[in-house]
Amino acid sequence: MTTKLIIPYFLLSLLSISSLAFTPQDNFLINCGSNTNILDSGRDFIPDGTKPGSGFLSSHNSLTLTNPVQDQNSSTLYTTARVFTTASTYKFQVNKSGTHLVRLHFSPFSTGGYNLTDSKFDVLVNGVSVLTFFQTELTIVKEFILKLDDDELSLDITFDPLRKNGFAFANAIEVFSAPTDLIVDNGAKLVDTVGVHEFRNLSSKLLETVYRINVGGLKLTPFNDTLWRTWVNDEDYLVIKSSAKNVATSLVPNYQKGGASKEVAPANVYMTAKEMNRGNLTVNSEFNLTWGFPVDKGIGVKYFVRLHFCDIVSMSINQLYFNVYINGLLAYKDLDLSLLTFRVLASPFYADFVVDSVSSGVLEVSVGPSELSTSLTKNAILNGVEVMKIVDPVSRKVWSKKKNVWVLVSLIVGGTIVTCGVILAIFVLFKSRNKSRTKKQGESNGWTPLRVYAGSSRSKSSEGTHNVTRLKIPFVDLQSGTNNFDKNLIIGSGGFGIVYKAILRDNLKVAVKRGVPGSRQVNLGEWAVQWQRKGLIKRIVDPRIADQIKPESLKKYGDTAEKCLADYGVDRPTMGDVLWNLEYALQLQERGTVNATSVVHTGAPEIVAGVGSSNADGSISGTGTNQVFSQLMTNDGYRAVDTRAVVC
Repeated sequence: MTTKLIIPYFLLSLLSISSLAFTPQDNFLINCGSNTNILDSGRDFIPDGTKPGSGFLSSHNSLTLTNPVQDQNSSTLYTTARVFTTASTYKFQVNKSGTHLVRLHFSPFSTGGYNLTDSKFDVLVNGVSVLTFFQTELTIVKEFILKLDDDELSLDITFDPLRKNGFAFANAIEVFSAPTDLIVDNGAKLVDTVGVHEFRNLSSKLLETVYRINVGGLKLTPFNDTLWRTWVNDEDYLVIKSSAKNVATSLVPNYQKGGASKEVAPANVYMTAKEMNRGNLTVNSEFNLTWGFPVDKGIGVKYFVRLHFCDIVSMSINQLYFNVYINGLLAYKDLDLSLLTFRVLASPFYADFVVDSVSSGVLEVSVGPSELSTSLTKNAILNGVEVMKIVDPVSRKVWSKKKNVWVLVSLIVGGTIVTCGVILAIFVLFKSRNKSRTKKQGESNGWTPLRVYAGSSRSKSSEGTHNVTRLKIPFVDLQSGTNNFDKNLIIGSGGFGIVYKAILRDNLKVAVKRGVPGSRQVNLGEWAVQWQRKGLIKRIVDPRIADQIKPESLKKYGDTAEKCLADYGVDRPTMGDVLWNLEYALQLQERGTVNATSVVHTGAPEIVAGVGSSNADGSISGTGTNQVFSQLMTNDGYRAVDTRAVVC
């Protein structure tokens, strides 16, 4: 591989140092687990062990560690670490809204009974999960870019340990405001199989930096970058090494107003590049230069790709035309840098794209000659690449481990209660229909709850019967009865589907709920009940909290949920019964098995007809699932359920 011009590395460094003019309005640099300041890349990191740094941290369960092995090649920031044994938050009050950068430094070591490589934890920024089940054995810096609105002038970073005895750690934290032109809304293009479209509201997206590449040049450290970034060489990502050659210039880039600035990328990036290595190839030969970057290949994952260009290879304007491809799709046709940079050579330019991840798990960037090029000027160049993952904004609150259990339980119970509510409402309508029913056989004026098997041709009860608890109707009959699900027949809707008025062939009027595509209302419940009946309900509990739930409490909760999903309304508990059972489960979780002598009656038991028997753990079993619930009060004021009284 040949190089047109070799520039001494110290000269490139001096060129960058001379342009370090950006001063962020917000600038928080934290040296975690330390009591002393550290100067790193010309910046002062303050300790979080003493004021003012300690004022940013809200944690009563953390400790500091010092690395017993001092690596001369490693930053002094990594000599200490703060370890968190419970969820802990750094809170920063910012002065100005807008785009901010967050960098989290992790460099694990082992000392004092803690091996930091064993840590596993989540990290949240303003309540949004940015790292999940994070664990590392190597020194790594995680960078995120996000926008703070005018009504959000604070930035919280939370470290949340996983497992019962888990812990989290951090060596250093950076939070600082970014230049206004770093991430802008206008100009980004979405590239997919349909074509190239405008991508809106880019600045509002939370971005995680995955790659930052200096194509054709050396590694650039934070000391050589106006925003203290690290750029690595591209050789490891170039697919065919012999297809490209390095090119460099000693001339400082011609930054133009309205184009790329020194903060978008430092001069060193635009002063080196790779171009097509035509070598001994024929004049008319054509090929692309391709770089491959391993990425997540999950469905729905999107990446922001920024490509940097600077024409340092042409002798005059209007000589260089080339195409840009991402994942094999044409992203920019006939790119003419002369036109885009106000007809000035060696002027920095960047192009922003958004693409979906691919099944191969490798994001490919390619440049190749355009049809507009002459046989003597066929060429293509690339100066720099940045790849950032667009973080799915899934937010969650961080609770104590005790509360985590009940947050999950509450979410599941909430869904169960909604399901029960819908079923009970339809059941009440059915009862009303029976009361107002005429004596005329085969005619009905009321509404009937049905168990519908959509799209099935399973058998149904004999013609003329209204035994609705056993009725199974083919999907084609439902289509006919609702006039192919006519919108004019809609009588209600909810999160799980739309309810239609229907008249079957025997003039039976019914309400039919058609599930929303993607809804798992029925399947999820049946799936959970299968595990419950096997006595293996713990198998489907979030493993992060499974060992925190007491078996008797989980069993009580599972029994309650199973009864809520009973096939027939008469077998399902009332809403009050559900709430009392959950109170009882909560008591079992917080205090263990409830002692009958520690509770007092506050009222007469509410009796529901049915048959059953009570078990030692407070649950009820028997041929009927209805039972008697008594309203109790413990000495601590908790409501409980007395399941010992049964009406036979």
